Amino acid sequence: MKPTILSNTTVTHLQLAGNNIGAMGAVYLKTVLTLNQNITYMDLSKNDPCRDASSSLALGDALRVNAGLRSLLLSRNNLRDQDAVHLAAGIQANSD
Repeated sequence: MKPTILSNTTVTHLQLAGNNIGAMGAVYLKTVLTLNQNITYMDLSKNDPCRDASSSLALGDALRVNAGLRSLLLSRNNLRDQDAVHLAAGIQANSD
C-alpha cells in the first residue's frame, strides 16, 4: 500500500485477501482506518493479521475509531480467543 491511501478519500473498499498482511500490516492498517474514515469495506481473509497481541490490539483500536467501516471479512485467519476479544472491544466501542 502506498502512503497516498491515507489521504485518498475516494477509496471506500480495500480488497486485501491473501496478501500476507501479517502483524506489521495490521499496525499500518490501524493508521489507514484512523485517517481514512471513508473506507466502508475491508477484506482481510487469508492474511493472519493477528500474529501477536499488538497487531490484534491495533486492529481493535482502528475499529474503535473508524465509524465508516461496515464490512470486515476475516475468514480463514488464525484468530485466537484474545484476538477476538480485542476486535470485539473495538466494534463495541464504535457502536456505543
